[in-house]
Amino acid sequence: MIIGLTGGIGSGKSTVSKILKSYGFVIIDSDKLSRETVKKGSSALGKLTKAFGAVILTKDGRLNRRALAAKAFSNDKAYKKLVAITQKAILDLAKEKFQKNKDKDIVFEVPLLFESGWDKYCDKTISVAANKAVRLERVCKRDNLDKKSIEDRMARQLTDKERNAKADIVINNNGSEEDLEKQIVKKLNLKG
Repeated sequence: MIIGLTGGIGSGKSTVSKILKSYGFVIIDSDKLSRETVKKGSSALGKLTKAFGAVILTKDGRLNRRALAAKAFSNDKAYKKLVAITQKAILDLAKEKFQKNKDKDIVFEVPLLFESGWDKYCDKTISVAANKAVRLERVCKRDNLDKKSIEDRMARQLTDKERNAKADIVINNNGSEEDLEKQIVKKLNLKG
C-alpha cells in the first residue's frame, strides 16, 4: 500500500512519518528526493540556474536553498517555474523507490501532494493539519525563518480546509506527539 502524506509547512508531516516508520512503513520523503535531484552538476540544477540566475548557487556551484526560496516563493510565476523544473525529476526518483519497496507499505511524504497530482499514485491519502499560529511557531524554531518568509510559503500551498477536503484521512496535530500517535493508530487501525 502507498499512503500519500501531506500537510502545510510546519503541520508535522515529518513527525507523522517518524511514527509510521516505527510501525514498519517505508518512508519516501519528496523533500529528500528534491535534494538528490539538485546536486551539483545535475540537470535540474542547471535548469534552475538558467531560470533563476547564478545567484541561487554557492561559490562552489552547489544550490543555495535560501537564495532559491527567496526567488521562487516571491510570486506565482516564479513558483510555477520551480515546480515545473523539479517535479518530474522527483517523481522519477520516487517511482524507482516504489519499485524497490513494492512488497512493503510505503508512506510518500509530499507537501504538495494534491497540487502536483501525485495523489493518483497513492492508495490512500492523509492530510496533517495544525493551526496557523502553531505552524508558524514550529517553522520559526526549526528553520530560523522570519514570519513573512513562512507566510509566503504558506500562501503557495493549499489551505488546510482545501487539503483536508481532498484527503481520505485527516490528522490534527495541535497537541502532543502522544496524542498524534493515538490518532494515527486509531485512524489507520495499526497494531503495535
